This record gives sequence, C-alpha cells and structure tokens, in this order.
Amino acid sequence: MKVREVFDSKVETFVELVYIAGLSPGMSFRYGDLRGGDFRGENLGGFDFTCADFAGANVAGTIFTGAILKGADFSKSIGLEEAIFDKAWAIEEAIFPTEKYPPSSWADDSGTDEVGPWASFSLTITGSTTVTQRLRWIPPGQDFRMGSPPRTGTVASKMKASASQSVFVQDFGCLKP
Repeated sequence: MKVREVFDSKVETFVELVYIAGLSPGMSFRYGDLRGGDFRGENLGGFDFTCADFAGANVAGTIFTGAILKGADFSKSIGLEEAIFDKAWAIEEAIFPTEKYPPSSWADDSGTDEVGPWASFSLTITGSTTVTQRLRWIPPGQDFRMGSPPRTGTVASKMKASASQSVFVQDFGCLKP
C-alpha cells in the first residue's frame, strides 16, 4: 500500500514523496492545498499547480521552470524573491503579492519568515544596553489580530483589525521591567 511506503520512507523532499506515493505531478496538485509546505530548493518543473494555494509555503530557491501555474496563489508565500519562475506556463495568471514588502531605510534588519515580512531596529539606552524591536509589515486590506494576551487574573483584549494602507505594527508588546 502506498500510504505505508510514504510513511516508512526516509526521504525528505516533496518530489521524492510524490513519486513514492504514486501521485501524478501533471494532475494530482491541480487546485491543491499546499499551504505551509516546505518546497525550498525543489525542482518542480513539469508539475501542474493550476489554482493551487501556496499561502505560507516556503518556496525559496524552488525551480518552477516548466510548471503550470495558472491561477496558483503565491500572494502569501515565503521566499518568492529567491524562487525561479523562468519559462513557467501561465505565470501571468498566477497570483502574487500586489504590493511588494517595502525596504525601510530606518530598519537595521528585515526579512520574511513563516509569519510574513518583518523589519527590526535597535536603540541603545542607558549607556550600553541595546533594545531591539521587531515590527511586522501589514499590506493594505489584510486583517490581523491586535491586543493583549490573557494574563493571570485578566481578560484577553484581542481584536481583529485591518489597515487601509500598508503599516508596520509591533510583533510583540514592550513590557516594563
């Protein structure tokens, strides 16, 4: 049985698991839910990802040359800037972020992780103590949760919010010492 073969396999790549499972790269992933998958460095040429959802998937270094990407949703994928889309089929019909993560002149560091784009800055206070604050970039129209988590003896005050323009928000709150 193919399920047992996949479960018992020692391989760690998506492509190898596809073949062990007996799936068809040309048919099995159309309209697929690939959210959160780790495709880093994979060669996915020849796969048909028509209308597949890659939200939260890490595609850094992934080669999509020759893959069919009609309607594939990469709008919330990680590592897009490192993925290779040369000669992918229907790439113009794939969905990519409408607004690129803006580089920030004030940021000491920035990047994208499993949660999304971030930027950080550091301040030196009281002589030699350095405090670093990480901020998350929220594109226009994207919903996010904000507020305080519950603490002993208190009630949580989280709420859903959205911004009409792109904005940076604190990744976590500042606590008083």
